[in-house]
Amino acid sequence: TEIGTAVGLRWDTVIPQVAANAELPALSIKIVDPLGTTVTSATHQITILATRNAANEAINGTLTRAAVNGVVTFTGLSIPGTGANYVLVASGPGLDAASSNSFTVTP
Repeated sequence: TEIGTAVGLRWDTVIPQVAANAELPALSIKIVDPLGTTVTSATHQITILATRNAANEAINGTLTRAAVNGVVTFTGLSIPGTGANYVLVASGPGLDAASSNSFTVTP
């Protein structure tokens, strides 16, 4: 695959512990080429889903957004459930998906 060709996603945000139903911090995800460089021409639609212990979990908010200059930012998301080992997964057409760090949602 050529340098400058969008092949995957990379998280730019580390998600802290958060309370259930509290708004997550703004999440920034870059569309990258094989060297990990942001592809500034990329405008892919990126979707977020929440998982916990390999099972899908509920997440509230707008879960699909378009990248601008190779970066997609999600705001206004919250998770109604509680527990440890939550991971958010970002995916887009033709791109390798990327997982966030693991985090805990407290009551």
